[in-house]
This record gives sequence, C-alpha cells and structure tokens, in this order.
Amino acid sequence: MKIIRNTSQQLILRDVSWIIAIVFSAFILAMLGFGLNALFAGDMVGAFWGLLAIPTFLCIFLVAFVRRDEVILDRSRNLVELRHSTFLGRTRVKHELTRLERALTQCPLWRQRWRNLSGRTGAGWWYGRGNTSSNTSLLQRERRETGG
Repeated sequence: MKIIRNTSQQLILRDVSWIIAIVFSAFILAMLGFGLNALFAGDMVGAFWGLLAIPTFLCIFLVAFVRRDEVILDRSRNLVELRHSTFLGRTRVKHELTRLERALTQCPLWRQRWRNLSGRTGAGWWYGRGNTSSNTSLLQRERRETGG
C-alpha cells in the first residue's frame, strides 16, 4: 500500500492493482487485433476466438481482479474507514479507531534496524506514543497503561 496522506491527524493508505489492469488490457487489445486479422483473412474460427471468446474471459478476469483499496485512519473523527472499489461498485466500512487491534506495520529492513537501534520500535503514528510495540494490540496496551 502506498501512503497518500500522512499528517498528525490522518493517515491514508491506497493500493491500486495497476499492473494487473495494464496486463489484462494489453492482452485484450492483442486478442482483438488477432481476431480482426483473422476476420479479414477469412478465418472464422480464429475470428471467433480472437474477437469473442478470449476477450470475454479476459474481461471477466479484469473485472474480478482489478480493484482499489483504501485505509483511512483519522484521529480527529476517531474513525477507521476501509474503502473497496471495483468495476462492479464500491463498499465502505467504518469503525471507531479504538476498535483497531493488532495493527502491524511493514517497513524496509534498514528502517527497522534504525528503529531498533534508536529505541523506537513499532508504529505508534496515530496512537501518539514513540515506544510502542507493533505486536501488542492497542487495547491491551491501553489497559496496561491505564491500569485497567
């Protein structure tokens, strides 16, 4: 996922499957070209496969596998929003930020080593704490810190 916005109050992550969309679109265009070539050459079987059958299956795969996912962590609204968009429609799921548990981060190895050497481990971005462990759930950490 790519970081779209990173402020002290909001973090927006987005994942778009561009490569899959480009590859499937290129295959569809290639098959249509093959089908038109076969049609002009008089090969009806090749034209059927190139203009109808294979592009239909590739379009089905394009619709099934190309999607956009977004995760929005908003501290000011106390909100975690998950957005999922496909060719068929959009869905939104909203939760309170306090319901987020066991959030793990992924970073390059050099950055993880630097964090370990500097004493800053994990990802306490929106939680507002520097020494947080990414393997500990947020609710467990909250209970431990408040004594409850």
